[in-house]
Amino acid sequence: MSIQHIIVHEIRRVKEDKKSTEILISKIKDTENDLSSLSGELAESLLKLFSKSSLIVGQFSIGKDVDKKPAFEQGLDNFYSGDNCLDFVEMTRELAEYFKTFLVENKSITGGFLVFFEFKGEEHTKLAVAVINKSNATDINPNLDFIAKEILDLEKLHLGATINITQWRDEFAERYIRFKNGQSEQVTDYFQKFIGCEVDNKAAVEETKQLRKAIEKFASVKLNLPQEEVDGYLSSAYGYINECISKGDDIVLGNLAKRVFSEHSEEFFEYASDGHNLSGIIKINTTELKGFMKLSSKRKDLSITFSRELLHNKINFEDDILKIDSSLLSENLVAELRAATVKND
Repeated sequence: MSIQHIIVHEIRRVKEDKKSTEILISKIKDTENDLSSLSGELAESLLKLFSKSSLIVGQFSIGKDVDKKPAFEQGLDNFYSGDNCLDFVEMTRELAEYFKTFLVENKSITGGFLVFFEFKGEEHTKLAVAVINKSNATDINPNLDFIAKEILDLEKLHLGATINITQWRDEFAERYIRFKNGQSEQVTDYFQKFIGCEVDNKAAVEETKQLRKAIEKFASVKLNLPQEEVDGYLSSAYGYINECISKGDDIVLGNLAKRVFSEHSEEFFEYASDGHNLSGIIKINTTELKGFMKLSSKRKDLSITFSRELLHNKINFEDDILKIDSSLLSENLVAELRAATVKND
């Protein structure tokens, strides 16, 4: 992944001292920040910003009506043609002005440095917006440029969201926004309204499905492995996830990558987070997790293994009798079974 555009605006509410009246500082730039001024460490941190956090997922909507476009989405619509932004600076200036209205209306919100950056992966273009404040290890000069050799304290990210532009343009996509929880429910609520995002309450089910797909495709397509070895990776992931659940630990994508794909952990991490929209901490649905393991039985005279997805579909278990649709069997086996049935008759 690589950052294509980045710009910093400043919109914050401040007091000179405890007795003074609050004033609103608004510095909205008319030029992008120089990408060459980004240190390698800072650029890498920005790209991983929304992978390190447990994120809320959703889509643009006003209330429950996904057909109405919130102001933030309208702003994107005015400037994006496909995956290409026609005027990155002007788009962010309009969104920054819109952000300022929220500070005026929400007295408890202080604001900060409003950072927009666009980045591209193998399959997706994403736009990120974050509210960041200074720390002892951070500085941005009066012109809102990053100061060389200084890095932003991204671990103390105040608020942030990322919009998968590629998926947003797909009329069938429903989970293209990810945003980080704020420091309080009130802060989270205001930022969610600023973005215009309806939260996906089925995140655990979808993320578990996406994790399984990521493992299967990475092992079979990227590593070109046979199904038997793919099943082995799924089994390894299943075991690791259950270990975490039993200990009460988060399912951290980076740790899972190291455990399951030890020799390709970084490659899998990028593949899963970029290609399958998985965040750094994955929500797991235990029912969907069972799909990682195939149903199997091995006895002296019979060995059978099949995916759980086939149960109640082409494989049924009724009155203690297992019924298998013949379409799952090879033509040779079907022919042999028919011949053996005829002889028995």
